[in-house]
Amino acid sequence: MTTIKADELHLLPPQQLAQLIKQTESEVKFFSNSLNELKTVVESFKRSEDAVLQLVETGEGKECLIPLTDTIHIKGKTGPTQKFLIDVGTGYFAEMTAEEATSMFTRKRSFVTNQIDKIEGEVIPQKRLLLELANAIIEEKVRQSRAAAGQA
Repeated sequence: MTTIKADELHLLPPQQLAQLIKQTESEVKFFSNSLNELKTVVESFKRSEDAVLQLVETGEGKECLIPLTDTIHIKGKTGPTQKFLIDVGTGYFAEMTAEEATSMFTRKRSFVTNQIDKIEGEVIPQKRLLLELANAIIEEKVRQSRAAAGQA
């Protein structure tokens, strides 16, 4: 369905309004689920940034546990903390200093947070307003239809 303006909703027949309502409800659900995923991504970037900073603070040669899976760890020692291999996406790794890595995580967190703000502040409220308007118009059309049927 093409994008429709709020002032054009009253021109749609009830069947199209019902379809628009169903589609918009689906979109609100999609964006709400996406918000939860994006918030998880922001937390992941923060944990990664904190891990880099903590490792730099800990220094070289300190004992630690290295995760192999979520439940299996092995003992190890920290290595040099001047450079880190950072997963930059789709299986590619880049060697970065702690400063470069934390800067990248901060930029990514900022970008995703801005997207979250847009979805929460603009997209979802607009979709909910469209739902309210479409529901009100369809209810009015049903009332008009019943009134017309009662007069006949």
